[in-house]
Amino acid sequence: MIDFKEDYQEYYQAKKKPSIVNMPKVNYIAVYGQGDPCPSDSEYRLSFKKLEQVTNTIRSAKKNGKKIAGFEEYNMPPRESLWWKEIGAGEFDYDKLNWIAMLRAPSFVTEDVLEWAKEQTEKEKKQSYSSVELFTYDEGMSVQCLHTGTQREIFKTVHILQEYLAEIGFCINFENGVHHEVQMRDEERVKPENMRVIVRYPIRSVQTEEGD
Repeated sequence: MIDFKEDYQEYYQAKKKPSIVNMPKVNYIAVYGQGDPCPSDSEYRLSFKKLEQVTNTIRSAKKNGKKIAGFEEYNMPPRESLWWKEIGAGEFDYDKLNWIAMLRAPSFVTEDVLEWAKEQTEKEKKQSYSSVELFTYDEGMSVQCLHTGTQREIFKTVHILQEYLAEIGFCINFENGVHHEVQMRDEERVKPENMRVIVRYPIRSVQTEEGD
């Protein structure tokens, strides 16, 4: 049984104090979109519903008689997302946020496996899953810390990370990635102010940047 939080603790653990980590290349199933994530009926939240439905189809494959090479049972992974703003967007222009909603996928989830799962889920749920696709993300050296509080307050944690990077001579490496969030609590089961989210950015040395 794959338990992502237990088996990959270096990826799913963070403290409130910023720290430097080295992230491996990770495979996801994902949906791309744009807009404010906070409304309960937002496209962002609905995308996670689709991702979880497709994931459950894959997780149930063996029980339902589907043979998948290398298959292992696994727990539902935490919700993750990447974020970046439209050029010219202000700090609080939430409708101009681009995002990728993501759920981690084991290595046996290939394009063929995903297409099969989408077709099976469409038959059951009577809706389209064409927006769900495979996505690989390679962050490399990154900075992270744990944010506790509402989605709207995450910018405070981002400022803490930026101050920490300035002190140690690093900066965010936007060529290698964007704002990354890992939800460590189910946002539908806890109050917004009790959410726990790992905030992560790829980084590089300022000295390296100046030497280029």
